[in-house]
Amino acid sequence: MKLQAVRFLRPTKFSEEFIREGTLGKDEKVKCFYKGIRDMLIITDKRMITIDKKGLTGKKQTYLSVPIDKIASYSITTAGGIDLDSDLEIFAAGLGSVKASILRPTKNIDELVATLKTILFEK
Repeated sequence: MKLQAVRFLRPTKFSEEFIREGTLGKDEKVKCFYKGIRDMLIITDKRMITIDKKGLTGKKQTYLSVPIDKIASYSITTAGGIDLDSDLEIFAAGLGSVKASILRPTKNIDELVATLKTILFEK
């Protein structure tokens, strides 16, 4: 089951001005941040947060928070010759998956993959 899809993302320097006040916990630290035209993906030391902005103005937003210990695996589909993006699907145990479309170049996906590898294999 697909929980959420976030699109047109690029690795970006995190700033709290991008998210609603109070979204992050007091001691929560951002490990990886991707921002799109409207959507966002944040991985902290405690959870993965996706933000999907909807509608013409983007004022309607869906925030999804998945605890880090629920992240079970991921899959990557790299961009082909005419594709604009690579797809990374993150599977959360017992919950479903989140699909993130990362814009070219393909190396833009590397920071997210490195963060997920650390979460899954270097506990």
